[in-house]
Amino acid sequence: MPEPLKTFIIYARADEAHKKELLQQLRPLLNARAISVWHDGDIQPGEHWEARILQELKASQLILMLVSPASLNSEFIQEQEFRLALEKARSGAATVVPIIVEHCAWTWDPVLSQLQALPAYEGQGIRPVTDRVWQSPKEAWATVTNAIGHLVAKGRSNNNNSSSSSGRSGGQEMVKASKPLPSRSAWIGGLGLGSLLVCWILFKTCGFPGAAPAPEDAGMVLVRGGTFQMGSTEGEDNEKPLRAVTLSDFYLGKFEVTVAEFKAFVEDSHYQTDAEKGDSSWGYEGTEWKKIKGRNWRHDPEGNPAPGNHPVANVSWNDATAYCQWLSKKTGEEYRLPTEAEWEYAAGNGSRHSRYSWGDGPPSGKKGGNLADESGATRFKWTKDATTIFVGYNDGYAATAPVGSFEANELGLFDMTGNVWEWCADWYDTYPTSSQPNPSGPASGSGRVLRGGSWSDYPQFCRVAFRNGFTPGVRGYDAGFRLARTK
Repeated sequence: MPEPLKTFIIYARADEAHKKELLQQLRPLLNARAISVWHDGDIQPGEHWEARILQELKASQLILMLVSPASLNSEFIQEQEFRLALEKARSGAATVVPIIVEHCAWTWDPVLSQLQALPAYEGQGIRPVTDRVWQSPKEAWATVTNAIGHLVAKGRSNNNNSSSSSGRSGGQEMVKASKPLPSRSAWIGGLGLGSLLVCWILFKTCGFPGAAPAPEDAGMVLVRGGTFQMGSTEGEDNEKPLRAVTLSDFYLGKFEVTVAEFKAFVEDSHYQTDAEKGDSSWGYEGTEWKKIKGRNWRHDPEGNPAPGNHPVANVSWNDATAYCQWLSKKTGEEYRLPTEAEWEYAAGNGSRHSRYSWGDGPPSGKKGGNLADESGATRFKWTKDATTIFVGYNDGYAATAPVGSFEANELGLFDMTGNVWEWCADWYDTYPTSSQPNPSGPASGSGRVLRGGSWSDYPQFCRVAFRNGFTPGVRGYDAGFRLARTK
């Protein structure tokens, strides 16, 4: 009888619940002794945890990697676990299977984008376990488990045949590719990934190097339309009059567009942003708000190289629109910026129209956002009072944060309040007095709408109803965007 395939689970601590669900789903394979599973929860008190993890990983034949913003941002996972896993895959000693559990920019990872991931939703490519296309996460996990079951069955069969003919068993012969690689095989030939689940390049998902992810991997959330009261009677004059607005269904980016995603656009199209053409972008130098020479989308708010998983900033409305046009051409889908009404509806949790995207009360822990807080006030010497910061709140980031670092709102959208301002499609002007379906703003104007506040803004500016507007060419260290799509 073949030995159980030694299976190792790579996961981030934030994904503990996903790991537990996976283990529950794998129970039939465990009971049948088709696999044995190890994860860091098996480490005993007093053991050297890092050495034990690497020891078990080296012995594994099947490696399941739970992919999320947390795992992509884990230094130990990226530099230790994932590096060793890939070495084993290259040598043919193990199969590495990415399981996408949360929306994240995994297709931009130069190696992950070449591995066949799970789960796949019929006709729509790879969809995270938490995506709304699934009737429930249980359905997604069942899809994952069935695929792993087929893989294990074939691997055990191959191992058994190999053992019968050569007296050896192991992961090297586990699963051979059942058909030749696509034409890009020369590009990845050096990787030597011998198994079915690690040899396929996902053309529909990630395209050629630097190409945009397909819509499902851009993390688009279907927002069901409805009627809500747009504006506020308690805020600024430009938030009035309060009026009923009805919207049809639309899609909105689960995350703000990241530096890595914008970089792919620039490298593919050779686009020059307004900041690059003008050799400057707005920001603070000390206590002075000014155009800073040489500052552009490649920089964080302090002028350092911007991390790839942070929201892109220092981009104008023109730049954001150019990105949407490029992505539309690449994918065949019509991407655009959200209308101001769509943005406010989604940020305020639909018809509920909450004060902030996380709710009506003050932020607390991960139920909040990347805001003007105690950490920012300490770092940048801001005045600490209720008009300038969220007093008593520390979000852990003095400036921008990786997208998806805080809890999503009720619609499954991240960072709608804070992190960076987000450009909207509309021209900026006073609100009309009458209600209308699917408003798209005035026909012309001098400024475009910005919404959502940022990591450095007063609490008043971070309210869902707060409005701002600047000329289309303006760019600053706290302004970015997210994608929208009509269908």
